Amino acid sequence: MLAGTLALAGLMAPAEARAWGEVGHEIICKLAYERLSEAGRSFIDEIRAEGGLDEPADFHETCIWPDKVRRSAYRGTRQYHFLNAPKAAPSIDLARDCDALDCVTVGVQRYAAIVAREPLDLDSARRERAEALRFLGHFVGDLHQPLHIGHTEDLGGNRLRVSWFGDGGS
Repeated sequence: MLAGTLALAGLMAPAEARAWGEVGHEIICKLAYERLSEAGRSFIDEIRAEGGLDEPADFHETCIWPDKVRRSAYRGTRQYHFLNAPKAAPSIDLARDCDALDCVTVGVQRYAAIVAREPLDLDSARRERAEALRFLGHFVGDLHQPLHIGHTEDLGGNRLRVSWFGDGGS
């Protein structure tokens, strides 16, 4: 009885929130890939195969990579993961809300343009396209993630305090 109670308490204990995380990104990319036409899936598979990257077997597994590299070699992509607008704003204004035109909507546009380019025979161009595909899949997932399109005042939800069954958590 005590062991069962402790197990239940452990399940209900507050834990660090990882709102979307890897699973959310994999789900979005898996659903997107499954709903593509055969030509669309072939296009994705061709870019991945020609990219020369050490790719996981499934496309949806590549969609978590941008979160793993945004604090290292790809620091310049950090702003592409979200968009914050003032709470009082009636709508999103890219000139105001997309700091230096670096936000998730611009990231989607930039990487979609790279993916859409005609393939070149250069290895570096093929790698760039394969990386752009990884970023594109990830940023489309970010657009669907709660609080990635949020308010400037609360840092996209990062300043919101959450209470779990009365616990003052964070």
